[in-house]
Amino acid sequence: MNWLKKLWNWIIRKTSTTPTLAVVEEPKEDPGQIFKRLCNQAGVGDNRLERVNAVELFVAWYSGEADEQSVLSSIKAFKLAHPGVAAKLSGKI
Repeated sequence: MNWLKKLWNWIIRKTSTTPTLAVVEEPKEDPGQIFKRLCNQAGVGDNRLERVNAVELFVAWYSGEADEQSVLSSIKAFKLAHPGVAAKLSGKI
């Protein structure tokens, strides 16, 4: 019986494969898309954002992390730097 077990283990060792883990990174969202989504959630429409090129100005101005919290916390400084955009966003975000 011992030799049968050894043979079985030898066969399994030769034919088995070890699973390989694949690391998949989620694509990071563009800060402009995050800014636009936050503005839309606050009630600022796409037309209003397009009139003052708010998304393009934000992308050119912003240099932080591409996550929602960082973008949200930078909007106040962005509005101070761009008064024309601040007028369109006033009272919303």
